[in-house]
Amino acid sequence: MISLPQILWALALLGLMLITLKAMGSGTSSLTLQEIWASCHHRWIDGPALSLELQNKDMILWSIRIPRVLMAGLSGAGLSLVGATIQALVRNPMADPWLLGVSSGASLGAVLVIVSGISLFGILSIQLFAFIGAVFAASVIYFFARQGYKFSSTRLIFTGLAISFCLEALTQIIIFTAGRHSQVQNVMFWTMGSFGSVENTDLWIPALAVGYGFVFLFRSRHELNIACLSEVKAFSLGLDLKRFRRQLFLLSAALTSVLVSVTGSIGFVGLMVPHVLRLILGNDYRLLIPGCLIGGSAFMIAADALARNFFSPQEIPIGVITALLGSPIFIWLMRGSHE
Repeated sequence: MISLPQILWALALLGLMLITLKAMGSGTSSLTLQEIWASCHHRWIDGPALSLELQNKDMILWSIRIPRVLMAGLSGAGLSLVGATIQALVRNPMADPWLLGVSSGASLGAVLVIVSGISLFGILSIQLFAFIGAVFAASVIYFFARQGYKFSSTRLIFTGLAISFCLEALTQIIIFTAGRHSQVQNVMFWTMGSFGSVENTDLWIPALAVGYGFVFLFRSRHELNIACLSEVKAFSLGLDLKRFRRQLFLLSAALTSVLVSVTGSIGFVGLMVPHVLRLILGNDYRLLIPGCLIGGSAFMIAADALARNFFSPQEIPIGVITALLGSPIFIWLMRGSHE
């Protein structure tokens, strides 16, 4: 017999599917569900020949829309998972890869490669330098936030904000000292988050990273629940908290750097989605991890559709949309903090 939780998860997946189809069809050149189906039928089942108009839409769908929507879904899922992970790592619901400077560090590393043209490691140079920047930022914040074996939530948030602003300032210096004006414009837009330049070849590394991150976190869901307890309780339950935090630290930095290297810095997603899901699902990571995968994907796909359609044909950077939605939630969390 099908249980109520199974029905709810099925409805969540159905909602994600409907949002994805709506995002694929929306834009300056809109596509109906019938046109999307005709295009898929033609490509997958060798269906009837397409009209000239539908051939153009078919090219837009498979070359632009589908890669963009898939990358938005991967980015939303990945950043939400990282946000939930960092919140367990530091036991603070206000933690977020952007607020803690991880995204800014990754962005600094990626921009440095883009502007300077470093290609020492080929196509992986951007991801590698983004990872180094993310690890550096997180290490500095991790060091200053510790008080002995404990974390200070207040110190953590303000240190993260300070490091984030500092790294963003360094990023702006690198951008404005670049030689080519067109390059500056492209990177400036990229630092605010964008899926506009995503191609099919850009998807496989983020897909592998998000897939691995989800599997690791879902298998570690019980340990994540224990990590949210006190140090003494975690030790009494047999969890090597220091080793587990190190694993979460590296996973968060790696996943954030991969996503930032493709889409740019997108803030507040890792704060907003896990918090909203906690209001619905509770604090159990057995539910939060799959919830972040589905909810984060749905949110980012919808936000990207809004970003490219609200002022069409002009496109708003996705980071602007997430900041407008996430800032009130952050203020609400700060007001509710009793520390």
